[in-house]
Amino acid sequence: MPILYLPTPNVSLAMRDTQNQPLVILDPRLSLAEDRARRAFLAAHECAHHKLNHTSLAGLLSRRGSASVVLDQELSADCWAAELLSKLGHDEIVTILAEHFYRRGLYSPGAGYPSGLNRSNIIRICGEQGRRHRQARAAP
Repeated sequence: MPILYLPTPNVSLAMRDTQNQPLVILDPRLSLAEDRARRAFLAAHECAHHKLNHTSLAGLLSRRGSASVVLDQELSADCWAAELLSKLGHDEIVTILAEHFYRRGLYSPGAGYPSGLNRSNIIRICGEQGRRHRQARAAP
């Protein structure tokens, strides 16, 4: 999936191009070396929006005016990203992002977006599911 570095107030964004192909936008500020974990997680999170059909017309329309749909889509994208990264052995990225959101506490940017604590909990739970899956596949 193409990833472009373009200024965006959202830091990261899943969208479709003019040919309706999936595209991930990351803010250039995430290109700094110290943002490696955040960049990887947000890229996976935005890919999740595409994989989970959140960027389809139906997915986008369901978000309009529905804070509960926004909440569900954001948490399911967090879960998908955390589980995938853990399945691939990137537990450190999952831990760093869970701690990042935990430090945000009850803060939410609004419009249905989950609080930092809510996101941290989902990331930890789904990361653990990914680790268990990876370990089960590695067992003799």
